[in-house]
Amino acid sequence: MTPEYFSDAYRKGLRLTTRLLLSKGLSLEEAEEFAQSAWARGWEARHQLREPERITTWVNTIAIHKMYSAKRSGHREEELQDNHVYDPPPVVAKIDAEKLLDRCSPLDKTLILCHYTNGFNMEEIGQMHGISGAGIRVRIHRARTALRRFASAPTVPVERAA
Repeated sequence: MTPEYFSDAYRKGLRLTTRLLLSKGLSLEEAEEFAQSAWARGWEARHQLREPERITTWVNTIAIHKMYSAKRSGHREEELQDNHVYDPPPVVAKIDAEKLLDRCSPLDKTLILCHYTNGFNMEEIGQMHGISGAGIRVRIHRARTALRRFASAPTVPVERAA
């Protein structure tokens, strides 16, 4: 691919890439930035393109991947930078949580508490209990599903004696 061919494709395709990113919900400034970045990456990796006539589609794919990667890492940064001080949960919520956890097996209850209240990751919990990290993940998932099913089940009204 010659520099002139790429330059011509860039002039025609930059606007199309920007419009594509706008349609994905980005602001004009973000769309222009990601589009420019994708075309720069396309220039750097132009030797990888097998069909030069598909350059705009190829660069659009790069732009979409860059956008999603930035959104994922931005979401992680927001989670890490969350400095909000949360009020303690209401007593009623604590009582409800304890009632739900009492429905779990002792091991599942321990696993859930280790992960959600103590902040251990799956591998650390697995080492403590002699179970693989994947096994811990599955057990916690199944326990949560069962608790969610129990909590959302309709309750039977109690009849009062007259």
